[in-house]
Amino acid sequence: MPNILENLFFRASCQPDNVAIQRVDGAITFRQLQAIVKKMANKLRQAGFLPGQLAITCLPDKQFDWIVTLALAHEGLASCSNHGYAPINS
Repeated sequence: MPNILENLFFRASCQPDNVAIQRVDGAITFRQLQAIVKKMANKLRQAGFLPGQLAITCLPDKQFDWIVTLALAHEGLASCSNHGYAPINS
């Protein structure tokens, strides 16, 4: 199975100015997305997230949820998104 981060980094090197995420309020290029993911991954590492852990996201902004998912993958975490629609019962 292809690694989604390898695809992102490949596209950021070959097509850095192409649109990776289109939003109503603007666009994020592959170069920008790669930088955002690396910065967020660093913050996750500093917060104590460790490779192999499971993270469940529940963010109402779908684009931000995707960016967090990529950052979690960058740090070697498994993740599952609740898509921000409802709280997760514990």
